[in-house]
Amino acid sequence: MDNDYELLYLAKDDDQVKDLIYQKYKNLIYYKARKYLQRNNTNNELEDYISEGTIALYETIDNYRDTIPYNIYLNRCLENALKNVFRKNNTKKSRVLSEATSLNSTDYLNISSYDKKYDPELQVFEEYNYNKLKKTIISKLTWQEELVFKLKEQNYKPKEISEIIDNNQRTVYNIINRIRKKVSSIVSNKNNY
Repeated sequence: MDNDYELLYLAKDDDQVKDLIYQKYKNLIYYKARKYLQRNNTNNELEDYISEGTIALYETIDNYRDTIPYNIYLNRCLENALKNVFRKNNTKKSRVLSEATSLNSTDYLNISSYDKKYDPELQVFEEYNYNKLKKTIISKLTWQEELVFKLKEQNYKPKEISEIIDNNQRTVYNIINRIRKKVSSIVSNKNNY
């Protein structure tokens, strides 16, 4: 039974026939996954692409309508599935990298010193550093940014801040983003404080 149309018709009711179709096209899935990885020069896992390609194959079996040849339909679906894996992995990767804590950042120092938190000397030193950093940050902010900074420090939400300072929420978010940029610039240049 080499004819795809016969196999597809029989596969609607029989899982063994679906497995036959998988056996017939598994090399194509593997080839396309490897080719996609090489072409896009990514460090993603080949297994992710093969898994998604296999899922796409089974979906094509269930969703195929004979308006175009099956192999063309399968190729399109495989390409789309591989693109989705690429997008998903790169989005996730960029999010993780952007949220990662640098080993040189003050956040890491606070995390790594967790077991020493009962040391009074260390607490005084950290409080001194925090206050010094806070003064440096405030000195670099505009009056409006300083107000938002102090309200955020008191755990106000952007919506509440917008009501307090009588501005729209979008403006508050923009101010918060400007503050973040200034703070990261100050923290990355340790000589500032």
